[in-house]
Amino acid sequence: RVQAADVTSLSKTFAERYGSYSNESNFANLKDVLPLMTDAFAERTRSFIETAVAPDTYQGVSTRVISVEVVSRDETQGKSTVRVSTQREKAVDSPQNISVRYEDLLITFERVGEEWFVAAAVWQ
Repeated sequence: RVQAADVTSLSKTFAERYGSYSNESNFANLKDVLPLMTDAFAERTRSFIETAVAPDTYQGVSTRVISVEVVSRDETQGKSTVRVSTQREKAVDSPQNISVRYEDLLITFERVGEEWFVAAAVWQ
């Protein structure tokens, strides 16, 4: 039970940081969660950061977690999948021009030693 709580807690932290963005922050949201990722996912994320170009006009997304569901968990394989339901507020051109949408983030975890790390994250 303690390990499931760890994956659930990690999912909340990861989803809110990973999913919140501003074109003025130079991908700080992604840099913040690099330590929570497996080496392979962190490397792919770093490559994205190095090549991505932020839009010139203002864009910002604020993500809040609504619920977390552990979809699967295999202690023997050291793998877990978690669905995080979120509310995302997106502002375009101005912080006052906001639209709201609800999206799920499917997070795949891999255990490295005694710790869980995010191996993939896909918006659905």
